[in-house]
Order: sequence, then structure tokens, then C-alpha cells
Amino acid sequence: DKIYGDSIEWFEEMDWEWTMKPHYFFPNFRFYNYPYVYAQLFVYALYQTYKKEGKDFVPKFKKLLAAGGSLSPEELGALVGLDITRQDFWELGINQYETFLNEFEKAMN
Repeated sequence: DKIYGDSIEWFEEMDWEWTMKPHYFFPNFRFYNYPYVYAQLFVYALYQTYKKEGKDFVPKFKKLLAAGGSLSPEELGALVGLDITRQDFWELGINQYETFLNEFEKAMN
């Protein structure tokens, strides 16, 4: 309720929804969430690239989507001009996250 305010009406049984995903909290699964973090940073890097390139990015993005899971992460990144082995790739994603965080903090004040 603190995050969403009046915008979402929670059902009472949803108070314990988080317990339905215990594998997030198992200590032996400490690398379980890695693919989610990687995917989010990849998407943020895509978004940063789109903001920079505009419409020129769209055909490359469509190729990436068409490739689906048929290519390695390195090859998928290359389709849109990203090299996931370079630090600046990761910084694109982190910078976008930081932008979102700053916007959130401004909205909360």
C-alpha cells in the first residue's frame, strides 16, 4: 500500500503472495536471480540505445526480436550494436536504472 497508494486494490490473500516464490530466498539458489538482473540491464541498454538512435534503432530491434533465443547473448547484442563484453554496455543499463531511480525520488518528494 505504501508504494501503490490507492491505485491498486489488493485482495487480503495477496498479503502473503511473496511466500509463493520461496526459491528467491533459498540460500543455495544465490545465483537464481542473475538472469533476471542481466535481462533488465540488457533491456535498459536497449532503451538507452533507442533514445540515442531514434527510428534508426527500430529495424535492428526487430531483428533482435525475430532472433528470439536462437542466438547467444553476445550475438543478440551485436544485432543492435551492443557488445555485452564491454563495461560501457553494463554502464548503459546502470545509467538508465539510475535515471529511473532519480525520477522516482523526485516524485516521492
